[in-house]
Amino acid sequence: MADWLSYNIQDFLMYAPGTYYRLFGLYNAAIWPTQLLAGAGTLFLLWQLNQQGRHMVRMAYLLLAVAFGAVAAGYFWSWYSGINWAAPYFAGAFALQALLLFGAAITAGPVAPWEGPPVWQRATGILVLLAAVFAVPLLPPLDGRPYGQAELFGLMPDPTVIGTFGAFMALGRVRWFLYVVPALWAAIGGAFLWAMESPLWWLMPAAALMALGVRLLPR
Repeated sequence: MADWLSYNIQDFLMYAPGTYYRLFGLYNAAIWPTQLLAGAGTLFLLWQLNQQGRHMVRMAYLLLAVAFGAVAAGYFWSWYSGINWAAPYFAGAFALQALLLFGAAITAGPVAPWEGPPVWQRATGILVLLAAVFAVPLLPPLDGRPYGQAELFGLMPDPTVIGTFGAFMALGRVRWFLYVVPALWAAIGGAFLWAMESPLWWLMPAAALMALGVRLLPR
């Protein structure tokens, strides 16, 4: 037991940060021009979140389901599994989240205009989603990376999770079980980046705490 207590999280890293980040660049090159399709879907999601009614809620859930499914199959299962034995389990968790979002889309009930989130909450959620889509890809230099190793919403896990928390705030009627997988990844991913001494480690935990805090506010 004493031997186990002598370890810290850095001791469990299986590769150097440079290896991890180079994976992003190789993945971006391998899937081009899928980024254009992901960008179009993201813009459609942003447009939907500015609409009203059950159709908006259903489309938002469906688009998020596609994003989680793409990360599960494209990134975790097909790509990240080459350097991390846990990647198939991450793929399973993201695939489960995709199924839960798809089920939420099917069962979404009618939403009266007065049942939507407050204006400030919708605006905050959209700003978080915008940050995940447009700001996160501009941050690689803070890690000493080229822009070719940027992470994109709908294709890689971290910006997808951050943007999902933003979308949840904008929707305002999200069930608790839909927060579980994103919150777990925010904790795991944040701890992993902290272990790699990345200055960006706090982004996902901060988005999670913000979304969960808003969810706890009385209606």
